[in-house]
Amino acid sequence: MSLAAGLAVIHAVEDLLPLPALGLGIKWPNDVLLWGQKVGGLRVGVPPREQLDFFGNQAAAENYQQALTRLAGLGCTLVTVDVMPFLAAGDLLYEGAWLAERTAEVGEFLRQTQAGVDPVVRQIILAGEAISGVRVFQDMYRLAALQRKTEMQWAQMDMLVLPTTGTIYRVTEVLAEPIALNRNLGRYTNFVNLLDLCALALPSGRQPNGLPTGITLMARAERDQWLCHWGQRYQAALGGMLGATGIPWGGDCLMTEPYRLAVVGAHLTGQPLNYQLQELQARCLRTCTTAPIYRLYALFGGEIPKPGLVRQRAGQPGYAIEVEVWALSATSFGQFVAQIPSPLGIGTLILEDGETVKGFVCESFAVADALDISHYGGWRAYLAAQARKNSSEPLDKSRDSV
Repeated sequence: MSLAAGLAVIHAVEDLLPLPALGLGIKWPNDVLLWGQKVGGLRVGVPPREQLDFFGNQAAAENYQQALTRLAGLGCTLVTVDVMPFLAAGDLLYEGAWLAERTAEVGEFLRQTQAGVDPVVRQIILAGEAISGVRVFQDMYRLAALQRKTEMQWAQMDMLVLPTTGTIYRVTEVLAEPIALNRNLGRYTNFVNLLDLCALALPSGRQPNGLPTGITLMARAERDQWLCHWGQRYQAALGGMLGATGIPWGGDCLMTEPYRLAVVGAHLTGQPLNYQLQELQARCLRTCTTAPIYRLYALFGGEIPKPGLVRQRAGQPGYAIEVEVWALSATSFGQFVAQIPSPLGIGTLILEDGETVKGFVCESFAVADALDISHYGGWRAYLAAQARKNSSEPLDKSRDSV
């Protein structure tokens, strides 16, 4: 690629990215860089076939090869590298000095506690008591030597791509052979932390029995954002569904829908201001409730009725309030927030499952004289109750009396 072509690629990428292309540049004479790593002409390291083990799972082996073909179709150059130093480093995680580190952290707890502790976990971690100080230094030296060998491989590649697991097992199989099968499951990933790498797991397809397979993209430390860029490109090429959610892959989820927003009132589906989300091409991900630590108030004034959500202090009674969680791009999120009038604002909400998302909150001064409608469990339930009352339909007296 010529210098002029490289500059043309930079301008094209700048036009496509939804945010300012921080880290976008060119390295003489023609390498286009994004977050310090090449965008085009990427060298992808793959092991020779004899270093791969799928533990008899031919479908997983075929999906891995198809994933490599998919990466080649994105302009990557596949380079054969020796992954044995990586795998040998991974063996040290549970069979070397780093096991003793786990024993030092939780060994005393495991010796004193029986209930609720998996016996296999106890057996593995307490085995670290037998590792001597001499062994610790020997393994540290061995890891350093293996890391030097991996550096020789990194000189030939920009990214390493391995199966996430060679195969997957049923729970009953793992219970029968917990140590051996868990070792198999960690074969291609146990070395990542020890060698100070970053990694991103992605789907690679499904087996004939419907179970999934995956690949893991790996790079040197602090390449996470660049790795996500390539993960997005790969998964867009793969398509399909987002795991078992039933939601089709949108192609831009990682970079253009990073924000989740919980709405609680007039922006709910079917409510007067929901169009503001629709115009920004937001997607409703799910309906759920908050953790039971909030109160909901019907606010007075304004052309469109709205509620205000206020989190309670520790020890004060609260309620689980219905919300919808929507996904927006970074640009759309900013545009949406700019439309929110006082006393409403955006804060961090805790959902029923402990997940935290951005969502509507209300300034406390606005609820001083507002009607507490928390016992309805949500804005729509309150509106439905008001509609029944106004039409003289029987209303659940027990709810109004709370």
